[in-house]
Amino acid sequence: MPGCAIAGAGAPSVAGSVREDGLFVPRRELRRRGFTDGAIDAALSEHRIFRVRQGWFSVPDAPAAAVEAVRIGGRLTGEAALETYGIWVDPAHRVEIVVRPNANELRRPGDRRARRVAADRGRWRVFWSDVAPSGETWWVTIEQALGHLLATADRLTAIRCIDSALNRAKNGSPGIDEAGLARVFAAAPRRVQAWRDDVDGRAESGGETQARLLCRDNGLEFEPQIEVPGVGRLDGRIGPHSYVEVDGERWHDTESSFRRDRERDVASTIRGDRVLRLSYPLLRTDPARCLAAMVALVERDRRESAGSKARRKRRGPA
Repeated sequence: MPGCAIAGAGAPSVAGSVREDGLFVPRRELRRRGFTDGAIDAALSEHRIFRVRQGWFSVPDAPAAAVEAVRIGGRLTGEAALETYGIWVDPAHRVEIVVRPNANELRRPGDRRARRVAADRGRWRVFWSDVAPSGETWWVTIEQALGHLLATADRLTAIRCIDSALNRAKNGSPGIDEAGLARVFAAAPRRVQAWRDDVDGRAESGGETQARLLCRDNGLEFEPQIEVPGVGRLDGRIGPHSYVEVDGERWHDTESSFRRDRERDVASTIRGDRVLRLSYPLLRTDPARCLAAMVALVERDRRESAGSKARRKRRGPA
């Protein structure tokens, strides 16, 4: 490798070193690793790395939101950070960035040469509350991101993400366990402590959590992730023979999953059950209509159950 003091068989490239060191690396760190300015500039000219902001480099496939956060001068937090860990977030979430309390000269997310302006506050929201040393990482931890949501977001947003983080941890993916959940709430504001009772880590998507909370807030039962013989696992049960499935833009959109869902609907009908299939976009934009549909389904279920009992009573013992 021309211009690199550590060139040789098996020696890491500049881009490889950037990847290994967390995707965002200052020039001084690359020099410390043995790369000369010539090697760094060659990687730049070959588009193997690019300049995020003055003196900082990354690789072309780095997450876009992470690039924006570092370019502004901070770290991803909230839903933007959680998404990078694979935790469920609303597709329309804002990019939230935390910076040091004394941070200045913040840059525009799309232009490292320009100062941040008021127009940037639409999609990108900055919080001056970071306590980590400058350049520590490009995103906060899962617990920190959830704590941020408890302090700044609405109940639905926070609980959707907490449910997802708990569920993923149970399945061996990045998330939080019960001890982590306790730490997050211990550091949260008093006004959100009651939300702890609303958390349920059985939900596999934010849409399921939203449907559960919608039922809970309106006096309907919602038992998550029910295993139904001959059918499989359904998102929630709201009545003796009534179930809810929540399809999301990113979670039920493949041909195989579409076919599997319809096969389960057929199996449910054969059993005498009813499945109400909601979409996450509909839940998000028209929750009142979704609630009305669930209420109607439960009331019909109860009427039919009561009628069946009355008929059996009239017939008497066999």
